[in-house]
Amino acid sequence: MQPAAAASSPSKKRDAYTLYKPTDKVKLKKVSQTPLNADKRDFTIPGSNGASVLTFWSKETPADTDSVLITIHGKDRNAADYYNTFHTIYQENKGKGSATDNMAIVAPLFFSTINDAGVYSDTELGYGDSNEWEAGDASTHPVGAQVSTFAVLDALVNHFTDASQYPKMKYITVVGHGGGGQMVARYAALGEENPAADRINLRYVVGDPSTGLAFTDDRPTKVDQLTCPTWNTYRYALNAYTPGASYPLPLNGDPAALFKRFIARDVRYVIGADDDNDRKGDQSCMAQAWGGGERQRRNQAYYKYIWLLAGGDPGQVSAFFGSFPALGTAPDKSVPQSTPDKVSAFRGWPLTHKITFVSGAKHNAEAVYSSENGSQFLFGDRASLVNGQPSSSKWKVDAVKLDRLKLT
Repeated sequence: MQPAAAASSPSKKRDAYTLYKPTDKVKLKKVSQTPLNADKRDFTIPGSNGASVLTFWSKETPADTDSVLITIHGKDRNAADYYNTFHTIYQENKGKGSATDNMAIVAPLFFSTINDAGVYSDTELGYGDSNEWEAGDASTHPVGAQVSTFAVLDALVNHFTDASQYPKMKYITVVGHGGGGQMVARYAALGEENPAADRINLRYVVGDPSTGLAFTDDRPTKVDQLTCPTWNTYRYALNAYTPGASYPLPLNGDPAALFKRFIARDVRYVIGADDDNDRKGDQSCMAQAWGGGERQRRNQAYYKYIWLLAGGDPGQVSAFFGSFPALGTAPDKSVPQSTPDKVSAFRGWPLTHKITFVSGAKHNAEAVYSSENGSQFLFGDRASLVNGQPSSSKWKVDAVKLDRLKLT
């Protein structure tokens, strides 16, 4: 083991959240105990000069493995806990959909070179800020590797789609919650194409993220752009994209082309109906521009946004929070909005994403994914999923007071 300070790359451009977030108090002193039914493995990333990501990996991954669950930890970087949680949920649902008898689970761990010095090995990937991994930014350890977390997920997907190793593979599910949900949401938009789409269903399951990725200037609430100049930059939008050369924007960064590809993918959102703590998670002005402090409200607004941007019927999402006048809701000059010519480039492509709300669940991965509808969204076929509706009693208005809008 070696200290991060002695082996980290120079500082680099940071995404809007990592510039303004509070100090992260989570510091790993050691790697968590390996789950009983898992091995601790270093998975080498092709083309990275031998750099690897530490993972917890099902002990049994034989050639007849036909389903894999790649689970992304939250901001606490507690990959072993996530492995255990999803293993338990899998055992409770074995035999349903992609929860086959031969399913494997892989839980990568994305170290922070600032907070986890001395914990990772000479070859294991580490990321400068403790939250950079959520946005797909490049590694700062080992020196010169510059591996985006999105490239790590690409490598895992490519590994499991290799028919010479896994000829029976049918399902690959990438799932995250909280900070991991943020990463999966952005990877679903920017990650490589499924290399075996003719025989493997690649799914992205997003749980309770603080925010999603915008493709236009539209927001559901008023934004003070003078006090919040980074409101429309990455990780919240495509502008000022920070992974840079480590993971170039696909399709030449064309927002409409990226959106078209994104909404055709098998993306599922699992949202705790009571995830309404307005003091936790990302409380930057960039995030609050999506509906204030409550993640549940923001996730309603985001789904409404992509639904309307694709040209969906506004009546189908009228119960969802948010005002998007350029996209079909009532006129509102106070919110950021696109011009008609820009909107037209996004229309005409059906949204295939699904969303569900878990009654009684707060910001807790086990609560949302072990629920009946959460587990269905995790393991069920897309055709069997039914969109949920938010509670009408909680969301009566399309306005919110952003009382902590300014950057601090």
